[in-house]
Amino acid sequence: MYCGVMAFFLEWPFARAWALLPLILFAVHRVVHEASLRSGVMMVIAFVLEIFAGHPETLLHVVAVGGAYGVFELIFVTRRVRPILIALGAGAISFGLTAIFLLPFLQAAPQTAEHETRIGIYAHTTYPAMPEVTKRRLGNMFLPFYGGQPWHDDAISAEWDPQTARVGSVILALALMALVVAPRRRETWFFFVAAVICAWAGADALPVSRILHALPLFDIALNERYVYGAACLLSILAAIGAEGWMRSGGRSRPPAPEAGAATLVLLIAVALAVAAAVVSPSQLQLHLPARLIRINVFAELVPLLVMFVLLVARAAPRHALASVFVLLLAQRVIEDGGIYPTLPQSMFYPRIPSIAGVPKAGAEPFRVAGAHFAFIPDTAALYGMEDARGYEAMTNARLMQTYPLWCVAQPVSFNGIADLGRPFLSFLNIRYMIVPPDTVPISPWKRLVRDKGGQLFVNTEALPRAFVPAHVRYEPSSTPILTQMLQATNFADTAWIEAREYPPHQITNGPGTVTIRRAKLGLDLDASMDGDGWIVISQTAWTGWRAYVDGKRVEMKFANHAFLGLFTTKGRHHIRLIYVPDSFTRGRAISLATLALFVVIALTRRARRGKARQPRPAE
Repeated sequence: MYCGVMAFFLEWPFARAWALLPLILFAVHRVVHEASLRSGVMMVIAFVLEIFAGHPETLLHVVAVGGAYGVFELIFVTRRVRPILIALGAGAISFGLTAIFLLPFLQAAPQTAEHETRIGIYAHTTYPAMPEVTKRRLGNMFLPFYGGQPWHDDAISAEWDPQTARVGSVILALALMALVVAPRRRETWFFFVAAVICAWAGADALPVSRILHALPLFDIALNERYVYGAACLLSILAAIGAEGWMRSGGRSRPPAPEAGAATLVLLIAVALAVAAAVVSPSQLQLHLPARLIRINVFAELVPLLVMFVLLVARAAPRHALASVFVLLLAQRVIEDGGIYPTLPQSMFYPRIPSIAGVPKAGAEPFRVAGAHFAFIPDTAALYGMEDARGYEAMTNARLMQTYPLWCVAQPVSFNGIADLGRPFLSFLNIRYMIVPPDTVPISPWKRLVRDKGGQLFVNTEALPRAFVPAHVRYEPSSTPILTQMLQATNFADTAWIEAREYPPHQITNGPGTVTIRRAKLGLDLDASMDGDGWIVISQTAWTGWRAYVDGKRVEMKFANHAFLGLFTTKGRHHIRLIYVPDSFTRGRAISLATLALFVVIALTRRARRGKARQPRPAE
C-alpha cells in the first residue's frame, strides 16, 4: 500500500495479481538456491495463487519479471539444470491444478470484442510515441500533486493519471541509497535496472514500450501496467537500502557510506524542489489549488530533510530507521490516504426508495438497468439484481454488435442507456430502470417510485427471458440480421435465426407459451407448443450453453444475432438450459487428476520416510 497505483486500484483483479509479485520472486530465489522438492512446492503455491488471482494479462507480466530474476540468479550458481527442471515442473503442475480455471478462459477469450481488437488491430499496429502520456505519468510518479487528486475533489482531467509508479520520496531515496550503501550486493543492481525498465514501460516511453510491443503475447498486452512492477522493485530496493544503512551506520563505522547517502538524499530533495517549482505555475494556471501543492510538497521534502539530518548526525541506525518508517507512513497517508476513505458498514448497502421498489428476485428472472450514469453497473449485484449493462474486460463480440440497438458504448467503462424508447430494451428482459430525477417516462415505461436522488420506472412491455415470437426469419449470416433488427419495432412479433442451411425467408412460428425459472447453472423452461417453433432466450450465446429437451441434448442456434434460439416440436416439453463449457469439464478432469497425483506422491513420500525411521530388529 506504499504504492499510489496499488492504493487506487485496490480490489481490481490486476492489482490483486501484481500484489503476489514478491511471493513469485521469493519462490524463484528458493528454487535457484535450494533446488529441492520443498522449493518446488513453494513455486507451485505461488503460481497457483497468481493464476487464481484472475488476471491472465498480469500473469504474463509477473511471470516475465520472475523469469528475468531467475535467469539473473542462475548466473551465480554452478548447478543450473536442476533448478530449471524444477521450475518447469512447477509450471506444469500449476497449469494442471488450475486447468479448471484457465481452459474456460482460453475458450472464452476468442469470443470477445476485446480479443478481436487486440489480435486484429492492436498487435499489428506499431506502438506510437506518446510524449504527453510519458510526461504525465512521470510527473505523477515524482510529484504527487501533478494533475490533482480526485479524492480531494481536485483533478485536472487532461493531466491526472492513476497508472503511475508513485511510491513517495522516502521509498525513492532509500532505493537510490542502496546504490551507495550496498553497491556490492548483486541484487541491488538487478532490482535497480529492472525498476527503471518497468517504470519506463509504465510511462509508455520509447524504446522500451515499442520493444515490448514487438514481443509475442506482449503485443496484445497493456504493458503500461508494469508500473506495479516498478513500484514493487523500488520498494524491494528501498529495503536493501535500509538494511545497508543499518549495517554501515553507527559512530564506530567509517563515515563514507553515510556521507555519500546524505549527499544523495540532499540531491533528491533539491531535484524534487526544483521540479515542483518548475511545474507548479502550469498547474496553478489549470486551477489546481495552491493549498494542495503546498501540502504535497511539504509531505515530499520534510521526510528527506529529516533523513539528511539523521545521516549527517550519524544517528543510531535502529532509531533513525524507526523514525524514517514513521515518516514514510505519514507521507503515504497525506498523499494517497484519502483515495478510499473508511466508511461505516451501514453506508455500503443503504436503503434507497427507488432501489427498494424493485421486487426481490424470485423464480422468474428479470433484468434491471440504469439510464445514463444512474445505478452504475456492478451496483445491482450488491442488491442481488441482474443488470443488463456490462462492465467487464471481456465482452461478448456478438453482444457488443447489438449495442447500437439499445445503448451507447463507451471506450473504457460500461455501456450507457440514453434512449428509453428503444424496443430492444424490452427484448433484453429489462423490467425495471433507475433513472435521474428529472426524467419524464415515455411508453412503455411507467413511474413506480420517486425519491430525491432518482426514480424507478417499470417496463410494461418487457418480454420474458424466454418466449415464442409470432414470426421467425431465417438468414444465413449475421450481417443482414443486424441490418434488419435496426429497423424492427416489435421483437415479440419477429425474431431472427441464423441458419446457413436455409435460404432467407420468414415463417409463422409456434404459437406457444413458455414458463421460466432460475435453476442451478442455468434455467428451467416448461414449453406448451401449439405448433412447431422456435423459443428465443435472451441469454448471451457464449459457447458452453447446453440445451436438453425432455432429457435429450439438442443443438441451439444464434437468435437475434447474439442470443439463444431453441427449436421445439408441438406439444409439452421440459427444457433445461445449463452453462457448462466443454473446456470447464476438461479442465476439471485435468485439475482433479493433477491434485490426485499430487496427493499420491505426498502420501508415498510420507510412507517411505516413516518406513525409513523404523528401527531395524537386532541381529
